[in-house]
Parts: sequence; C-alpha cells; structure tokens
Amino acid sequence: MRKAILSCILAVLFFGGADGRAEEKIGALGRIEPPGGLVQLACPHGDVVAEITVKEGEYVKKGAALVVFESKVSRELELSQAQATLKEADELGAKGVALQELKVRETVELGRIALTVQEQRVVVADAEYDFALKRQNRYEGIDGETLSAQQMDERKSQVKVAQAKLAAAKLELDRLRLANEISTAFARQELGRLVLNREMSMTQARTRVDLARERLKQSVLRAPKDGTVLEIHARAGETAGGRVMVTMANLEPMYVTAEIFEGDLSKISAGMKAAITGSALSGTLHGEVETVGRVISGGSRTGKVRIRLLDSKAASKLINMEVDVSIKI
Repeated sequence: MRKAILSCILAVLFFGGADGRAEEKIGALGRIEPPGGLVQLACPHGDVVAEITVKEGEYVKKGAALVVFESKVSRELELSQAQATLKEADELGAKGVALQELKVRETVELGRIALTVQEQRVVVADAEYDFALKRQNRYEGIDGETLSAQQMDERKSQVKVAQAKLAAAKLELDRLRLANEISTAFARQELGRLVLNREMSMTQARTRVDLARERLKQSVLRAPKDGTVLEIHARAGETAGGRVMVTMANLEPMYVTAEIFEGDLSKISAGMKAAITGSALSGTLHGEVETVGRVISGGSRTGKVRIRLLDSKAASKLINMEVDVSIKI
C-alpha cells in the first residue's frame, strides 16, 4: 500500500528542459535486481560439508565446484567399482561370444566335411551297385548250360548287397544333413543367447555406472550458470539437510524493477531514459527502459517496468535496495 501511495505522489513531475520547455517525468519506487534474480543453491540430501571451495564475491563459471560434501570420496569409489564391473562384463561377454562364434564356424566346417565324405561314399556305393547290376544282366544273357544256378544266385546276391549298401549310404547322408542342421542351429542359438546375455549384463552395468555418476554429482554443489557468489550459508562440518548453501547471481548488467501506477504505464515505452537515486547511492544511476509489464497488481494497482542500468558496478553492491526512479517521457 505504501508503494502505491508513493507511486501516486511521485507519478508525474515537471522539470525545466535544456530548451526551456518543461520535461515530463514519471516517478516511482523501484528495486535493484540482477538480471536473472538471486540463485539460491541447496543440497537436497543430509550430507556433511567437507570443503567450501569459493569465497564471497568470487566470480565463477558454470559447473564450478562451490561446496564439496564428505560423501564424495565414497561415491568416487562407488563409481570406480561400477566402471570396473562394466569393463569386466564387456570383456567376459566379448570373450564368450568370440568363443561361441568360433564354435559355430567349427560346427559348420566339420558338418561340411562329414557331408562331403558321405556324399563320396554314396557315389562309390552307387558305382558298385551299378557294376553288380550290369554284371548280373550280362550273365543272364549267357546260355544257362555254361553258368550254373549257384553262380547266378551269387550274382543276384551281390546286386542285393550293393543295393543295400547304396541305400544305407544315402540314409546316412540324410542323417548327417539333419544332424548338421540341428547342431548348427543349436550352436547359433547358443551364440544368440550369449550375445543377449552380454547386452543385458552391459545394460545393467551401464545403469550402475550412470547411477554412481549421478550420486557423485550430488556430492558436489556446482554453479548452474556463470555468476558471482554473493553469500555462503554453510561451514565445513555442518550438515546440509536441504537448506540453502550458496546464493549467487549474474551481476552484469544490473536492473531496476520499478512499480509504475497503472495510469502511467501507457506513457512509458522501451528506450526511455531513467534516473535512479537512493540514500545509499553516492550519485545518480542512469538507465534505459527495456520492458514494460502488461500485468497490473490487484492490490497496489501498479505494473512492473524493467530498467537496464548503464553502469552496473555500484548497483551490484546494493542488490534488493529500494530506490527512487524517475523516467523521462
């Protein structure tokens, strides 16, 4: 309410310009702020502070370590063990897969050799059967008085034996083909199982590494962006317990957020010059209007105007200080 009353009192001021004409200005109360506001960093878990690695007023880059917790040592060990497990799973899995790939090739090659040998046996058995059959046919064409019945029976018996050998050789060839297909399929199935097991083991090991790496990250409080450390709220040996540990902000450029009475907002536009004064300021700060707010506060009936300061050095030491704002319109 106090801001609304003061904004109304200071709403429109008239000063003499260089050309003798009155300069119209709008006055209001404002507050010095960094561009992204204050960043308050807390530790979400109940860890113990081991070391504060920065000082108040120090400028840090994004990712810089601010506070180190005691859990860092144990979590580094946890990550190292997880990485070793991942490496072991990779090496053992790769070795098992390589051995099974060799076994598959060996199974295929041995099967091919066995089939080649048996195919040759079939060829030999077929030739023997053909020879026995032709010899029988030749003897059947000779006068029966010359060839005895016993001799004819022997020839017929030889044909039957040769025929049986050929049939057996062909059956063995079929059996070898089926056995080769089955053994090759089993070998390849085992290879697939080993590949899948390796992938599963690697996935589980990678997950443990990722979790360990994330836990290690939580053991160090780091700057989320470039900025200056404004306040440190922790000491070595204290328990974090979810409270704010460090406050930081980007101090370049600095801004003033002015609370402008709703009736004057339409008179203000980006680029207008503004003068900033305050009890703690040694002189007047100058700036330009950057944005004009569109939302009116229901209680104070004011809107926010954001002014970018041309010189941020003095203002950066007085963050959140209330100041008087005069905007030349």
